[in-house]
Amino acid sequence: MSMQIKLRDGLASFAVRVILGSIFVLAGFVKALDARSFLFTVQQLDLLPTPAILPAAIVVIACEICFGLALLAGFQTRITASLLAALLLSFVAVISFAMVHGKAVDCGCFGSMASERLGSGVILRDILLIAGCLWLIARNDINVKNNS
Repeated sequence: MSMQIKLRDGLASFAVRVILGSIFVLAGFVKALDARSFLFTVQQLDLLPTPAILPAAIVVIACEICFGLALLAGFQTRITASLLAALLLSFVAVISFAMVHGKAVDCGCFGSMASERLGSGVILRDILLIAGCLWLIARNDINVKNNS
């Protein structure tokens, strides 16, 4: 593999890591700063018993911030991108469930910073983010194999 291709791949991976990491750090911090709004969103979904709403919200916020920071730092990129993809898949499942059951709920993706109803647009955005995670996993796999 030529040096130019390695550099281009490295820059592309860096860009994807920074974009994904920034999105999730921002989303997590916005939710944390307006936790009441996020808790209300989780409650409106009516998926969890009342005692589980606060712990679930804390876990989502902590995961978004931690996974985002890990991607920004380039820490265990494959593992972090895998965990982030799993989190995003759970979001897609929750959104799909809410849509099937006619829940007209705001996404809560970026807390009160941006209001958006749950729908196919949110699912599409999450699928694109999952694709970015999968690309990072695949690129990192290739880089690990090439360096062996």
